[in-house]
Amino acid sequence: MPASFYDTPPLPGLLTAPLAIYRDELYSPFLKETIGDNVKLLRFFRKSLYPFTWMGDGVRYVFNWDFYGTYSRRYLDLREAVKGLPPKDQFKVLKYIGCAAHIGYEPLFSRESAQRLQIEGVDVWLERIAEAGASPFIAFRALRAAEVKDKLGIFVGDEFDPLKEIITEKDVLPPGSLGITDTKAGAVLIRKEIQGRGWYSVSSPCEGIAVFPGNAAPGWRARIDGRRTEVFEANLFAKGVLVPAGDQEIVLRYLPASFLWGVVISLASIGLIPAGACILGRRAKRRVRRASL
Repeated sequence: MPASFYDTPPLPGLLTAPLAIYRDELYSPFLKETIGDNVKLLRFFRKSLYPFTWMGDGVRYVFNWDFYGTYSRRYLDLREAVKGLPPKDQFKVLKYIGCAAHIGYEPLFSRESAQRLQIEGVDVWLERIAEAGASPFIAFRALRAAEVKDKLGIFVGDEFDPLKEIITEKDVLPPGSLGITDTKAGAVLIRKEIQGRGWYSVSSPCEGIAVFPGNAAPGWRARIDGRRTEVFEANLFAKGVLVPAGDQEIVLRYLPASFLWGVVISLASIGLIPAGACILGRRAKRRVRRASL
């Protein structure tokens, strides 16, 4: 078998990984009859980026059904709310989170701008959305809302710019910064990012809100110049950290309570093993002594 057999196949439509994809996950009961055998069906899933066939090759799927059961009820509710939005509002959400394209059996936004692909005899439509992934930035205006419905209503409004202001439940409106609307007034430089952790340099002319892509699930922790600070939800799909004026170094880390409990249980288990061995050893010695009397 040639070595090229193990090469990762190219993505459809000249897309390049890593990237985020919004993939239509509806499975037609007639799809297998259309394609034929199971091997061709599996090839179709792989070539068309069906969830979650490319998850290990740099493709991140957004707003797909979580059959692994790893997301919270809130995420699933948010997913349903986004899917219920008009296409133009869905486009605004997907572009904000850095989704590169939508792939489905029918165009979601515009048939004229969509690219038609034929994969294993089935028509698939690709629509490009964001040219680049989401990046951190600094906002100087915060709007308060509590319910997901209210937050989405504000977010998709024509007057709301999610790259200049945020929506949050927290009372974090920085004093003295209402007049700043220029996104170049502050900057966030990515030093290093790995799974569950990031290092950033932040510069702001006044107190502001550093906004980082990705969810704000419980377990996210932040430190500014070594001092711990609060992480809160920003714009439904990101997390925010209140930063003071000047230059700072921020470290983000994801450390959920379940992980900490796992560490405690593991350490306790490690400690119980030698303790149990000692107890069994002592009992064995006692039995030997009694038998020798």
